[in-house]
Amino acid sequence: MENDVPLLKAMMSDMALQKSIYQPGPYWQKYADKKYAYILENGISEFRKDTFISKGFGDSPINDPAVFWEKSGTNKAKVKKVLRTLPFFRNMFADYQRYIDSLINTKRSLQSNLIEIEYGNAIRELDPPVGLSEGCETTLNINGTTYSELYIEHVKRIINSREHVPFEECETMMEIGGGFGANIHILLNCYPNIKRVYYIDIPPVLYVGTQYLRSIFGDMVKDYRAGTVFSQEREILCLAPWQIEQCLPVDLFWNAASFAEMPVETVRNYGNFIDAKHYCIIMSGGNPDAASGRSSPAILEEALGKKLKKVEEFLGGGYFVLDRELPK
Repeated sequence: MENDVPLLKAMMSDMALQKSIYQPGPYWQKYADKKYAYILENGISEFRKDTFISKGFGDSPINDPAVFWEKSGTNKAKVKKVLRTLPFFRNMFADYQRYIDSLINTKRSLQSNLIEIEYGNAIRELDPPVGLSEGCETTLNINGTTYSELYIEHVKRIINSREHVPFEECETMMEIGGGFGANIHILLNCYPNIKRVYYIDIPPVLYVGTQYLRSIFGDMVKDYRAGTVFSQEREILCLAPWQIEQCLPVDLFWNAASFAEMPVETVRNYGNFIDAKHYCIIMSGGNPDAASGRSSPAILEEALGKKLKKVEEFLGGGYFVLDRELPK
């Protein structure tokens, strides 16, 4: 996966000039600057195994807290690194790591079996990409095939939404908070009728996602510098938040959990520019670091000017779609 430092610098410098509603909220600001500096120094090759890059939007395994010490320059981290070299602490951490690894392996085996029982036939029918590139280390085995665990989570969301969202009828879509592009990769692979995509996220996540999608789709991917106008039959436009003001209406709007990480004012602003035939919003329980609490369904309804209907519930959240049976 290629690094494009001028692209990264362009989107980061432009973001500093934007209104606060287009900049990272309190939850993400603490990550954005650190990730930017780290990527400049280390690049993004195999970023999915690099917790320092992908924490918060990727799928790197976090089974060793010392990974953050190794890549942090703080005095506290330096002391911890030294302590870990001492025989007592080194042996203690080795025992801890073996125990944690055994628990993770057991959890993945059980998780694979449960998902295969509930979703095995639907996954076989959908035939999603396995999503194992760029250093993926968190995997599940479903129907005898090894998949990225994160990809399977996205696939489950799509399967759970199919009864309410006509994916096969959609030609254009927008995803806000697209992470590194896994959901877009799956949807474009499984639904070739989807031709044009607005992929929106904050830098530097947008940068990582752009380069990841480009490594899969090549010239179909247009980066931040290309603007908001589609120029070919099948295309992914990778946009920063402030570019949403130039986006056209779409058939499908998708958001999975990221609204809950945003300040409420940011969500309301997005609502002014989102125009779609179908909405699928997957809400988690919110993040306590988000300004003004969390983005509740009521706030989303107000921001979008739409009535949303919960179609499936899970612990701490649920799936919401546009409720066409209720008045706006």
